[in-house]
Amino acid sequence: SGPVANGTADANAALAAARALRVPAGRGIALYADIEGSYTASADWLTGWVAGIQGGGFVAGIYCGSDKPGITNAYAGISHDDRASLLIWSNSPCFDIANHWSVSGMPTSMGAAPMSAGGGVHTPNMWQYAIPVGSDTQPVDLDLCDQRAYGAMWLPSSS
Repeated sequence: SGPVANGTADANAALAAARALRVPAGRGIALYADIEGSYTASADWLTGWVAGIQGGGFVAGIYCGSDKPGITNAYAGISHDDRASLLIWSNSPCFDIANHWSVSGMPTSMGAAPMSAGGGVHTPNMWQYAIPVGSDTQPVDLDLCDQRAYGAMWLPSSS
C-alpha cells in the first residue's frame, strides 16, 4: 500500500470504466485523472497512475491546476520519461465565459500556466480557459488543445 499503489489502483478503476464504456485500448487514447480541489497527487501517485494507464494500453493524462504547488511539485518529482508521456490538461488560469464566447475571444495560443521540471519548462497540452458563471447562457467550458492532445481524444464513431 502507499501512493504508488494508490495511483495504480486509481488507474485500474479508470481502465475498468473505459472498458465498460468500450473505449478501445491500444489506439493512443488518453484517460485523464481529475486532480483539483483539495486533492493533491504525490510524485509516487503520478508514477503509479502513468504506469497503470500505459500498462492498460492508454495514454496517461491529468486534469489539474498547472500552477498549483502540490501538482507542480509532484510533476517535478516523476521521471523524465513519465513527464514526456503524460498529457497535461490545465485549468489555470480559467476565466468567466462572457468575455470569451466568440472566435475573437478565443486565445490564439496556449496560455495555461507552464510546469517546470527536469531543467525545462513544459507547456500543458490542453487548456480550459473559460467556464460559464452567473448568467452566462452558454453551458459549456471552453478549451484549447495542441495536436498531441487532440490526437489522443476518443472519437467513438471511428472506433
